[in-house]
Amino acid sequence: MSLAFALLTVPVPVLAEESEASESLGLAEHADEFFADNPPSSEVEIPDFGDADKVVPAWNNGDISVDELVRYGYLTAVQPDELPQEYVTEGDSELDIGAYLPFVLSHVDEASEETQEWLHRELDPVVSDEAEEEGLAARSAENDCGESEEVGGNFFTCATVSDNFTVWYNIGWGEGVPDEDSDGNGRPDAVDAVVDALESAHRTYRGMGFDHAGDGRISVFLGLAPQGQAYVSPIPLGPGFSPNPIALSSDPAQLESGRNEDMYNYIPRHELFHVFQYHYISDPSAVLPSVNWWMEATAEWATRESLPSGAGATEYARAVEDFLDHPELAINDYDSLGGGRQYGAFVVASYFTEAVSRNFVLDTWRTLDRASVTPIEAIQQVVDFYGRDMGDLLLGFAVANHRLDTPSNATFFLGARDGYDEPHARTMWQSSLATGRRPPRAEHSISQSTSRTGLPEVTQGGATYVELRPSGSGGRLTVELDALVGDYRYALLTWSDGAARPDMAPIDMERGSNRSERVIELTVSLRPGEVATLVIARIDVSTSLHTDPIQWNASLRESGDGPRIMVVGDSITHGNEGSHSWRYVLDRHLNDNGVAADFVGPRTGAYDIHTDIRNRAILDGLEPPPQEYYPGPSTARYYDNGFDRDHNAMWGWTFADANNTIRRDVNAHDPDYLLIALGFNDITWGYSNAAGTVAAARTMIEEARAANPDIRILISNVVTRTLLPEFEWLNPEIREYAGLLEAEVASLSTDRSPVHLVDISSDYDPVGHAWDGLHPNARGDYFIGSHFADALHERFGVGAPYGPVPSNPPDVSLAKPAWIKVETTDQGFHVRWARVFGAAGYHVWTRNVTENQDWLLLPLPVPGDYFNSTWVRDGDTYEFRVAPARGDDQVGPMSDTASAVASPRTLPGPPNVTAQVEGTEAVVRWDTRTGAQGYRVYWIEALGHYPVMRNAYVHREDGNAYRITGLEPGMRYDVAVSSVNGYGAGIPTGTLNQVVIPGVAGAGEERSELTWQVEDEAFTATDMLWEGYPEGMAPIIDGVLPTEMVDGSEPVSSGPEPVVEETGPRVPVSAGRREEIGG
Repeated sequence: MSLAFALLTVPVPVLAEESEASESLGLAEHADEFFADNPPSSEVEIPDFGDADKVVPAWNNGDISVDELVRYGYLTAVQPDELPQEYVTEGDSELDIGAYLPFVLSHVDEASEETQEWLHRELDPVVSDEAEEEGLAARSAENDCGESEEVGGNFFTCATVSDNFTVWYNIGWGEGVPDEDSDGNGRPDAVDAVVDALESAHRTYRGMGFDHAGDGRISVFLGLAPQGQAYVSPIPLGPGFSPNPIALSSDPAQLESGRNEDMYNYIPRHELFHVFQYHYISDPSAVLPSVNWWMEATAEWATRESLPSGAGATEYARAVEDFLDHPELAINDYDSLGGGRQYGAFVVASYFTEAVSRNFVLDTWRTLDRASVTPIEAIQQVVDFYGRDMGDLLLGFAVANHRLDTPSNATFFLGARDGYDEPHARTMWQSSLATGRRPPRAEHSISQSTSRTGLPEVTQGGATYVELRPSGSGGRLTVELDALVGDYRYALLTWSDGAARPDMAPIDMERGSNRSERVIELTVSLRPGEVATLVIARIDVSTSLHTDPIQWNASLRESGDGPRIMVVGDSITHGNEGSHSWRYVLDRHLNDNGVAADFVGPRTGAYDIHTDIRNRAILDGLEPPPQEYYPGPSTARYYDNGFDRDHNAMWGWTFADANNTIRRDVNAHDPDYLLIALGFNDITWGYSNAAGTVAAARTMIEEARAANPDIRILISNVVTRTLLPEFEWLNPEIREYAGLLEAEVASLSTDRSPVHLVDISSDYDPVGHAWDGLHPNARGDYFIGSHFADALHERFGVGAPYGPVPSNPPDVSLAKPAWIKVETTDQGFHVRWARVFGAAGYHVWTRNVTENQDWLLLPLPVPGDYFNSTWVRDGDTYEFRVAPARGDDQVGPMSDTASAVASPRTLPGPPNVTAQVEGTEAVVRWDTRTGAQGYRVYWIEALGHYPVMRNAYVHREDGNAYRITGLEPGMRYDVAVSSVNGYGAGIPTGTLNQVVIPGVAGAGEERSELTWQVEDEAFTATDMLWEGYPEGMAPIIDGVLPTEMVDGSEPVSSGPEPVVEETGPRVPVSAGRREEIGG
């Protein structure tokens, strides 16, 4: 075992010292396809220790044996006077003992028994365990000091014992620590500080889930390392042969640069984490340099975790500029064993911990231990395990390091966070950089009469930056990128410029990659007073690094002395990934007819299901934030991004949502024309009726005029959609709104601010013009865009008549998911797959292979690229496959099949579940399940087109019964109960009978029944598979029912969850349902 541990420094988000141990995560090999393309290097790197060492080169050349390497190497570091003359170095070259000795000692296992015994005699005089304990006890009673002990040629006269450490030291300036003892405890203050630091860090590292070798105390020797250095021995040494003892200098505060007593609190923490790291390294001598960078990076990260404030709390970051000043280098690049870059690489651990998982660093070390890979390969495996995209993360990392600020809305755009929660990022990290408080970059001014070009070189896993400032009036900035070698992700972002640095709040954003095309273009609006940053991130990480050039060319074209147009709308206008958007049609038409229109608004991209935090909350079983409080992601690409994409539309918006911001938005963007296409969601989701929606439209116009009294307005009516069961009333209400709006427009219009109607409803075909019965496909976008173009020309003289609309414009097609993976979780399975461009959701099929079940399809598409399957049977094998979907009719190729064996740690449902109907209520009872902390009761309508499942939690102390109230007369319900333990709710047990509520069911509720059949421990469904669905999420969770306990008393909060949780979070199909019905 080996590695280099010279001193230096580094930070991270703060974890409380006393945190509990994290639950162990089982990491398997999840990156086979990555390692097939990037095999680990078989070459062993031998470090170069410079002129101060003659032993390692002789061994590497075959001139001496491994026995001589160990003996002569040890003597070189500890007793050079006893070396054979040919290995004695001359001159003033200084040997890095912290790197050298661990490397030499890592080969002890290869040496002969005779050499091993010689080394042990050198390192540890023979002392019995009883004598050692007696000696330590005597020292404690006599102020730590007594007869000297020899370790590695050094003598220690004092030792102190704490809960987890034995610290050996000497006292006296020049020979040991200063003798100051301010608290009079008989121990020098310096030793107290070292012990306190060690115990504090030990609690933190244990609390984070890390482990170290051995059960006894860890030995620490102040004086075993040369002054100003420190290291951890890869082999036991000292009294008791402590595994991986820590070697510090005789006085850690005494450095070449002067005295720094913060080192008492910092250095022990850093070196202690190396002790924990050794627990996960089976043979570091084979990968010394390539492992060392991650050892030092994560040791500095861990030091920051254990030392959030106080003396030495900023020492960890002394080398941050060594990393950030060279973004073009790979994240796993290192300058030398004792060099600064690997210490500054703590920012890698910081970023990935925040962006991926709190356990990220721990998971990489566990992977290193189990998979025998290098750190960069372990990082790739852990990223893959958590279902994240390494390319997105490396692009986000590059943007975060340029911004050095808190995450912004670009996080959704990039698919990974673009900043740090770590407060030091925006203070000391920034201040360490001399180049404008951000990493080095190429800086250019650009005008409409000039172009700029560059050919930077980037190493695998590195990044480079280009800043472009407009000289003159600004315009549309286009950057062409051409990568001959390597895989890249790109981002082009604009922000307000500043005296010292931009404000780093993104205004316009565009992203891309060379995944499908070698040459791509990115386009953004660039205005005076703004600066654009091109971020180029190379994402093909490797252990065999090479650097290659990439070409970029930038040009600026006029964007608008023509009319400024703001389009405000909902999903019909916003468009999702792969859509054209009718704004594209309008922008291209105006441009083709000589109108240099400038589309304005606070957003630029298409709606992205994958980065919508509402969808992710649904998929994670959490309550999604309300629509009106969440601005939604505008981060996806359109079918063709080559148009002025600025807009003010939002998926799911109502007039009420938009009215909250319209005055501010018009003030901020100063449009000449306001194009309004709202109202569908107001009517569909019951926010308002036809008349109320007209009133909301009037409010919008008044609010817009408050900001710009001269604004000219086009307002459209609402498109109809295909008929849906239980929504037969919708299209008639939409038509009523169209009539009322048409009658109202004349009264809304003024000479100063005219208002005109755009009829997009009358001839809109929700079958031929939509991909899901509502949202426009390419034909629909051309239909709507042409109507707005004609209205602009006819009413305001802008542009020209549109003319014939293409009958079959190109449209997005769906590809097969490139991969699908399934991992076992404590609740069931985590299934994930490759994103497909243009997918509005993914159909998921599942089956229990052990039970020889047929494939069953989830009722509606999943709005994301992963799915948590629970309610599974322990020991059974399950298979999964997915297909991208865009509405009911467009389903892409099915993925390959992925499978895994279930090993849930949840409990089976309780036995003997019954339900007794009492009027419009039902009392559910069950027997106790051993180990259950409580129970979750589920009930679902067995009739109707949109069955709704609700649930409530009952703590075990509140008995084994629950009263469901407010049930619908004439409705039939299925009821089941899950046992809940610390891992969640397990597969439920169903009732023997269906619950039938007396009375007459409402109209429109005829459908096939979903019956649950009881087995010994769990229920199944005859028409729909409930097994394998997310807990409490199938097929739809929605609504709130009044509930009470069986005895009629109010529920009392106790236990791990509230006694009654009246509703669960919505499920994927719930979100899909809204998408399917409305926009």
